Amino acid sequence: MAVHTDPTATAADAVVAAEAATRFAELMDGYLGTQLLYVAAELDLMEALRGAPRSAAEVAAVVEADAATLERVLRGLAAYGAVVEHPGRRFSVAPLGELLCADRPGAQRGAMLARGLEHRVCMRVSSAVELPPGECACDQRGHDGRGDSQAHQPQRAGGSSCSCHRAGDQDDF
Repeated sequence: MAVHTDPTATAADAVVAAEAATRFAELMDGYLGTQLLYVAAELDLMEALRGAPRSAAEVAAVVEADAATLERVLRGLAAYGAVVEHPGRRFSVAPLGELLCADRPGAQRGAMLARGLEHRVCMRVSSAVELPPGECACDQRGHDGRGDSQAHQPQRAGGSSCSCHRAGDQDDF
């Protein structure tokens, strides 16, 4: 990340600016890591990755997921250090990823599942701020905010076709 600094700044100022830019980038992209870890927790990927390195297709067969999409998720998890990518695009669980295994001391799978759901609520809040009254953020994404794309019903009273609302409900967070 390029950091624009004052030409009169000292070397210490430049270090502080570079550290701030690095931290900002981490915060800005933090949701990506959250979502990748959430998918890993939801699919129980780390259990499927225990043992010998496996291809995305092998893991997809175990967790009943699309192999091509799962490979992108696994490569993203490798970038965050949760899995190890081996030659031949084979993957295994890394020590960080072990925290998503339920039988590991200090397991964080439940916490990650909860945070992933919180993130979905935050996305609804963000989307709702941008929508006219009576429209549900879920209508724009094609699911009910809980990930159930089959939950939508025909237009309901109150302006929302989303089944996560009762008639007349607004996005009230």
